[in-house]
Amino acid sequence: MNPQRHDVTPIAFPISHRTADVRKAAEILSQTHGEAAVLYWKSLVRSIADSLLEMGIPDDDVRREILAFQDCVQIELQTIA
Repeated sequence: MNPQRHDVTPIAFPISHRTADVRKAAEILSQTHGEAAVLYWKSLVRSIADSLLEMGIPDDDVRREILAFQDCVQIELQTIA
C-alpha cells in the first residue's frame, strides 16, 4: 500500500524559521491592540503571501507557511506575555 503523496514545494527559508521576523511580529502585536493589531497582522500576512507567490510558491504551500508562521508568533506572544 502506497501512502498518498502530497507534492510540497520546498522553501529555502521557511517563514516560521525566521526567528527575527517571528519575534518582531510578536513584539509589535504585544504592544498593539484592537483594530490596529488586526490591520498590522493582515498587512504582514498579505506581504508574506505576496512575496511567496512572486517566488512561484503554490497557493496551498503559501497557506501552510502562513499558518506555521502564525503558530510561531502565537507561541512567541505567550513567551513574552
